[in-house]
Amino acid sequence: QIPPRGAEESFALTYLALEGEYYSYERNLEQKLSQPNSLVVPVLEKSKQKESGLLFGGGSGLYSVIELPDEATMKEFDKLEVYSSLDCPGEADKNCGEWDYVVQLLLCKANPKTLKQVAWGRATSVGSCDFEVGRFVTPYARPGKWVIDATATLPLLLGGGRHYFLLKQPYWSQQNYLADVRFIFSSSEIHEQPLVSIPLFRGGIFDQGYNSRHQPMHIDIPYITSRAEIHSVITGHGWGEDSENCAEFCVTQHQFRLRQGLEIDGETYASSEEHVYETSLEGAGSEMGCARQVSTGVTPNQYGTWQFGRAGWCPGSAISPWVVDVTSSVKPGLQAIISYSGLFNDSQYDPAACVGDDCVDQGFPAEIRMRSYLVIYGRKQPSSKAQAERGASSPKLRGISRMEVSSSEQGVWSGAGLAGSVSFCFVILLGLISFHLYRRRATR
Repeated sequence: QIPPRGAEESFALTYLALEGEYYSYERNLEQKLSQPNSLVVPVLEKSKQKESGLLFGGGSGLYSVIELPDEATMKEFDKLEVYSSLDCPGEADKNCGEWDYVVQLLLCKANPKTLKQVAWGRATSVGSCDFEVGRFVTPYARPGKWVIDATATLPLLLGGGRHYFLLKQPYWSQQNYLADVRFIFSSSEIHEQPLVSIPLFRGGIFDQGYNSRHQPMHIDIPYITSRAEIHSVITGHGWGEDSENCAEFCVTQHQFRLRQGLEIDGETYASSEEHVYETSLEGAGSEMGCARQVSTGVTPNQYGTWQFGRAGWCPGSAISPWVVDVTSSVKPGLQAIISYSGLFNDSQYDPAACVGDDCVDQGFPAEIRMRSYLVIYGRKQPSSKAQAERGASSPKLRGISRMEVSSSEQGVWSGAGLAGSVSFCFVILLGLISFHLYRRRATR
């Protein structure tokens, strides 16, 4: 059944075609949930919400305490994705929320008492829920379903055990949903694993002082680093208060700049070579910017102005992170000096007051909502099972006990032994050379 449209008659054929795109998207989504060699862990189940009558609405949101497998099992995985869906209570469009509100899935630093609570329910005071796992936007009077990459969260879950999550929308929201959230853990053939996730920059009010409020960060790069990535979720919000209609309907650029640094006697010296990585929130303000993203999960045929392009998001969408490989810009054992800027037309934004027909009486100031992380990868450490299988099949290991094999390999992976010593000496030598090459003192 094709849902009723929420737009003008002149777009009838266009919107009919979008339904076909969305059906293909839904098929791919189901395949994602049933992919081989993956572990699917329920976080929130809509069937239980329907039975209990406890729906996902405003206020404090819904919490979930989940039990993950042990550490040995979790270390088999190198990727985390989040499946989420928001269904209308009663399965009728009239029961769905009418507005596009931001929904966040957060990982909480819960105390032991909190972790002993029942599996899920209405959240109360739970402590710090500050690590954003995923961000979604409710559709205009429609359900929605999505899958996003959340690998930046994986390092915090590799130890297994119990973890506390919070699903929330604006506190004052009157919109209720049946929420379904699942984690999809999987393993690839890259032989690397995200081991550390370091919070970087957040957004804020987008004005002439925006960039001055984001000072450079100095981060020590671990010796174990085999790859480094920046994962960032960036969306623009606010309209009707400035002449450019920022930041929901204006195109902004976001730059991350990296230099290598060396600290000697409390002073940091930075390389003159700077690497710049930039993403642009294209499509903001365009006539059909969101309608063109149905194939990637935007709910089609919503009511209201859903089809207009927004800055990094759409009504009825999940916000996928921008992931960029910065391995070439960092060096294990040295510092990474990371700077960030948000720009409009490649310059610092200086908003001018809105005048004329584009102004509204109750607009919202321009704002950038951002969460960004530096994700450090290291070589995968073989599991006990893999070590045992290799010990049984490799001629070189015949006659050596499993414990001895494990101990030997542990030395290699942790940097101990000869390989670790050589690596350490190399870094020290590199530091001495860098002392003579780095003449520009970094701004702290």
